[in-house]
Amino acid sequence: MFWLKLTISAFVIVILSELAKKMPCLSGVIAAMPLTTLLVIIWLKIEKNPSNIIISFSKGVIIGIAPTIIFFVSFIILLKKMPFTTSLILSMLVWLIVVLVFRKLGIVA
Repeated sequence: MFWLKLTISAFVIVILSELAKKMPCLSGVIAAMPLTTLLVIIWLKIEKNPSNIIISFSKGVIIGIAPTIIFFVSFIILLKKMPFTTSLILSMLVWLIVVLVFRKLGIVA
């Protein structure tokens, strides 16, 4: 099952990265769809995890939307002013700070 999950998940990522070369905006819209989330939910169900695990995972995804939006906004702003790697690292740090703040506030377990 592990190799099947890895193959299908990798396939989705490769297809999106190839599509991004030709249609970057469309690829971004598709990537923003809950593709990864759907794959995880499907894998959890196939592996017969109880509903409370799937519900808890889904709640975590909802909580994770705000830090992810902040990551992308900061990345876009920084990339206009800084090199790619610097922008990416700083945006990841911003994301981490937001997650840690959420954790401190008890929003994330």
